[in-house]
Amino acid sequence: MSSLLDSTCFVRAARGGLGSADAATAAALAFFDGALYLGTGALATGLAPPPARLMRLEDGQWLTVLESAASDEAGEAVVDADLDPALLVAVHEVEDEARATPDEDGYVALASLRMGDEETPALYVGTASPQGGRVLRSPDGLSFEPVSEPGFGNPACYAVASLCGHDGRLFAATRGAIEGPLLDTAASAHPVVHVCLDPVAGAWREASLPGFGDPDNRAITSLASVGGYLYAGTCNDERGFQLWRTRAEGEAPFAWEQVLVDGAFAFNANRAVAALAGFGDALYVGTQTGGPGYAEAPDLGQDAAELIRVNADGSWDLVVGQPRFTPIGIKAPMALMGAGFDDPYNAAFESLCAHEGALYLGTRHWGGFAALGENEGAITGGYQLWASPDGTSWELVLEDGAGNPAAVALTSLISTPEGLFAGSANVEPLLSLAAFLKDRDGDLDTRAGFEILRGR
Repeated sequence: MSSLLDSTCFVRAARGGLGSADAATAAALAFFDGALYLGTGALATGLAPPPARLMRLEDGQWLTVLESAASDEAGEAVVDADLDPALLVAVHEVEDEARATPDEDGYVALASLRMGDEETPALYVGTASPQGGRVLRSPDGLSFEPVSEPGFGNPACYAVASLCGHDGRLFAATRGAIEGPLLDTAASAHPVVHVCLDPVAGAWREASLPGFGDPDNRAITSLASVGGYLYAGTCNDERGFQLWRTRAEGEAPFAWEQVLVDGAFAFNANRAVAALAGFGDALYVGTQTGGPGYAEAPDLGQDAAELIRVNADGSWDLVVGQPRFTPIGIKAPMALMGAGFDDPYNAAFESLCAHEGALYLGTRHWGGFAALGENEGAITGGYQLWASPDGTSWELVLEDGAGNPAAVALTSLISTPEGLFAGSANVEPLLSLAAFLKDRDGDLDTRAGFEILRGR
């Protein structure tokens, strides 16, 4: 029987963006060659972001093993098309530090994998760049070489945001569509799953049809290898996410089977798959709503995130979410909790991870922005961490961004021999400016930069 971690088990292993307060996101974590690796990212505000860094935790110290350079080939900084225009104007008005745009904005996906006849695993890194995301490979965690073209041949594909090993092969998907200075973070310029045929030569092939044949599937948002299947989740604004799986047998593109459709019949209230993870004999699916949440009154209240369990035979159960009628019968939440764990500002179940016999879930929570609409009272909000010994009953472990309402999400979770590590996303510049515009900046107590927590 598992023993769940509680709030007293966690300490900060990193804070303040590890020396760069505008390093907003601990985008990816991986355990490679006995060490923890961290990839950082930044907010897309149209201003030059800090250089992306890949860092390794060694003897309690964080060492930078890779940092993006700035070059003449670096494009203009992109801006998230979902940003509130008032916040965007305010960000540019207060910016007083000019710096070069780095070649890469983030190292946003990590995977450790031994492919084919290789004797030892290699570390793979998915990058985010205005020139198109790439895959980097390192045999030793120190030296890195590109093993894909930018955007897999389409430079409008901003980031290689998903990397997954399955049956000794590496699979990847891109996220973010660049159009001029704007970045559509919910879309991909080419929404397909890619498979690596030769990691050294950098040979890739498309492993799926674009959008699995549905033009409304705007992006492949998450990949996971569970129970002999490779699973892929999508973003679909029109009818809700879809979930597909394949055995990846034969030659690519492979035969895929549709597992979930129409946002598990919550339709576009379940806009996208935010996270996938195996636990026990099942796949767990964390969803994302349609509201980005940057504004004072985000479009979240009725549509918070859900948790779904997919069984090996393709059947599914609603674990956390809104009860509903479906073509296959009534679905009621097994955990007896509504969408968002009964919290309307849990906009996404952003990360999932099995650790020492329990399942952990990190949320994206926009309560701090909503609190600014109140005339008085504390400004609270920020990510939550939940835990379950069986995938059905859930306990709250951490809330309110561990005391920081600007820490809106737990973007990465990983189980290691040294404990469970959790990385956060921080929007302190946006929240502080929103508070200033509301004359409530004196009520705000935040910390800038991502943090890493370790629980054991």
